[in-house]
Amino acid sequence: MPNTRTGGRQYPMHDVESIYCRILEIARQRVTRAWFKCDRFNEAVEAQHAQLIPALIRCDDIRRHRHYLEVDRVRFVRSAGGAAHVTEFALLWEELGAIVDQMPDRDVPIARAVGTMALDYRNPATRRGS
Repeated sequence: MPNTRTGGRQYPMHDVESIYCRILEIARQRVTRAWFKCDRFNEAVEAQHAQLIPALIRCDDIRRHRHYLEVDRVRFVRSAGGAAHVTEFALLWEELGAIVDQMPDRDVPIARAVGTMALDYRNPATRRGS
């Protein structure tokens, strides 16, 4: 699909954020198209997919990008009726997958506890009902 902002020429996208922005742009167009066709089921499927993208745009957690490609994308393709119905995303997903595969894995702790925290129930500031 030619890019209208670049005079119809296609340029390769080099970073994850620009790919997600393009996916979001296409997804919004698809939601609007389904809405105008009064196809409420496809509109809901497309909207659900579009809602996933903004959280991924500035995300640096590789696990979330992999989850999108391995789980969320597969669910969307299945719900949309198969790969033939989502060809607009195919090249973007392929490029995104190649970039994500090259990204290094980092151990990102979800939560860290230094130790137990002693609760003082005699402290009036922490007591309920005071």
